[in-house]
This record gives sequence, structure tokens and C-alpha cells, in this order.
Amino acid sequence: MAAGGHIDVEDLQRERRSWSATGAYRDSKLCDIALAMAMARRYPGTVTNAVCPGWVRTRMGGRGAPTDVRTGAATQVWLAGSDEPEALRSGRYMRHMKELVVAEQAADAAVQEALIDACRRLSGIGLPEPRPGGGV
Repeated sequence: MAAGGHIDVEDLQRERRSWSATGAYRDSKLCDIALAMAMARRYPGTVTNAVCPGWVRTRMGGRGAPTDVRTGAATQVWLAGSDEPEALRSGRYMRHMKELVVAEQAADAAVQEALIDACRRLSGIGLPEPRPGGGV
């Protein structure tokens, strides 16, 4: 879904663009990926990745979804709990234990920084400055 999204930092809440539930969902997924990539870049001492579980059989996904809950959650569980070197790599977008290509807009550091600034303006909360050594 993220592949069809667009990050418009001047209209994150879709106040000027026509409303589309699917479009808003796609945009939000792309923003999630961009923010994860920004965190990996800004805080290299912290492992940060974006994960797409796929279309999962849940109340939201419905009975027709092709992926069971265990498969949908496997990558997140592995990243969160494994000390394997591959699980400790940062700055990736993954689904079903495989790395995906990050959309160009989400990989763009300038877009990431503009998104972080837009989120700060909307929420009133900024990110901490990285510590020496890369942690938060």
C-alpha cells in the first residue's frame, strides 16, 4: 500500500487535497517508512526498521486475507527479540523476513526532515538531538 502513497508535508491531514480513505492510508504507510528511515539515519546507535505485515487475516484484514497472524507478525517478533546480527541491522523496510525496496520519497533525507518538522508543528513535540555515539 505504501508504494501508492505520497508525502505532502504541507497537507499531512489532507485538508486541501480531496479525501480518499485509501489514499490517506497509503500516505500514512509511506510516512511510517520515511520516519523509520529517518530514525535509523539520525540515531545510528538504535536499531530501527519499518515492517509491513502484509494483508493479514484479522478483523481489519478480513477472512479473505492470504496471510495468517503468525506469519504477519514473524518479522516484528524476530526483529524485536533476536540477537542475530541480521536482526540487528537498521534502516530497512521488511515484510515476511525479506528486505523490500524503500520508495524514493521515503528514502530521501530532505523529505524525512521535512516530515519530522511537520510532525513537530502538528504535535508540538520535537525529537531529541542524537547523543554522541548515535543513541537517543
